[in-house]
Amino acid sequence: MKLYIPVSIDQISLERFVTFYTSMDDVERVMVAINKSREYCEGLPAATMQTVIDLFGTACNTGKENHGSIIEINGVKLGFHPNINGLTFKEWADLDQLAKSVWPTGKEPDYTNLPQLMAILFRPVAEQVGTFYNLEPYDSERVPKYIDAVKCLTMDRIQGALLFFSSLNAELVNNSLDYLDRLIVTEVTTVTRPQD
Repeated sequence: MKLYIPVSIDQISLERFVTFYTSMDDVERVMVAINKSREYCEGLPAATMQTVIDLFGTACNTGKENHGSIIEINGVKLGFHPNINGLTFKEWADLDQLAKSVWPTGKEPDYTNLPQLMAILFRPVAEQVGTFYNLEPYDSERVPKYIDAVKCLTMDRIQGALLFFSSLNAELVNNSLDYLDRLIVTEVTTVTRPQD
């Protein structure tokens, strides 16, 4: 018996990743991993099922992130929103809420809302000139129109987007700390001792 199991994140769609990690049981995980029916998967030896689950889990953590600006999926041209400072209040608020639901503090990740989070970062391109592009404005009511394309993004793209924002966040924190250090030094040197 030959089973096809992805070997890296560039072979796994966001939808497949989310379905695997939100499955209710091992049979569902195997169904996602090898793209076979419940009946077929229930007929597999238990050791084979565990091997499939382990191999797919390893594939989800194997490979190199891919950070590209524009990708076309099923006729929808999606662009990545690279400007963290250019996020609107609504984009920022929704990203914050969705991130908290995906990565709750002190708990295991729950990837259920990861596609909705990615639908804020990857949106249809409204216009493009060369390498420059504008995205359609974010509107949570319009997300259902392109969410299927977002779910088809491969996990190397998702990891690239997450790495991009985590790098920006780390840089912002470091710059903020440097600024605060300089500000404290300036304030301390300007404070004079009161005279008795």
